[in-house]
Amino acid sequence: MALLGAFIGSLFAGVLSDQIGRKPVIIISDFLFTAGSLIMAFAPEIYVLMIGRIIVGLGVGIASMVVPVYLSEVSPI
Repeated sequence: MALLGAFIGSLFAGVLSDQIGRKPVIIISDFLFTAGSLIMAFAPEIYVLMIGRIIVGLGVGIASMVVPVYLSEVSPI
């Protein structure tokens, strides 16, 4: 489920980062990490756990697409 979320997140990460900027998109992925982790920690059923995994996967997909671009833009050389 996390891989499915990562696949979906990576599809939208480029368009989102072009529209609202790299740094806000990285912050959004951080919120997705936190929200998904909290959902998984307090999941009463397996279905809720899977939803948390998808949300964490969205954060992984977004971060893995945007963070390398952001780092290459802010590096001095």
